[in-house]
Amino acid sequence: MLEYVNVGGLGDGAALVDRLTPGITTLADATALLGPHTSEKGYPNGQRLLQWGAVAGSPSDPTARRVAILFGEDGRMLGVVHAVRRDGP
Repeated sequence: MLEYVNVGGLGDGAALVDRLTPGITTLADATALLGPHTSEKGYPNGQRLLQWGAVAGSPSDPTARRVAILFGEDGRMLGVVHAVRRDGP
């Protein structure tokens, strides 16, 4: 089972992710807020793990955040699995 994380302390990227609500936010909602995801992994149970490579700023921006969010088979957010600030330029 995947564990969900608290995204506090990530600055602007966290502020965007904090607007998402497990059980309510859909993939379309997340895409509208965060932009297109950069990768996706599907699971046999219908869940999908989507990753965004640059939640705040551009991919070359050192303040960019990487975020992974798990969505259920109904397309609704289950939780944030991974959220980190990108290190370096």
